[in-house]
Amino acid sequence: MELSIDAQVLTSDRYGFLALPAVAGLFRIDGRELTQMEPTEDASEAFSELNEKLPRRPARPRAIRELPEVLQEALKQIPEGYRIGYDPDGTPKLVRKRTRRKRKGGQQSGS
Repeated sequence: MELSIDAQVLTSDRYGFLALPAVAGLFRIDGRELTQMEPTEDASEAFSELNEKLPRRPARPRAIRELPEVLQEALKQIPEGYRIGYDPDGTPKLVRKRTRRKRKGGQQSGS
């Protein structure tokens, strides 16, 4: 399918998604004819067909649910008001925690 305008197009054998800078639409492809799908129509089949062509993002690693006993004991040794920081070469060191003051009157940051 060729379009002479700047558009984003996803197509499969039976469905097409067209996004223009100000407009988007979902179309059913029947041979050489495009039929716009109604907003109330179920588009789950079209969604799965069109998105199977997109590259998958790698899954994020799962968070550790429980720390090992050795690590819990080591973290208890950090004095109150400090945290672990790192030098530019990667050596761990104790760093004072930063305490932030609340803004007056709900001011927002910005320029």
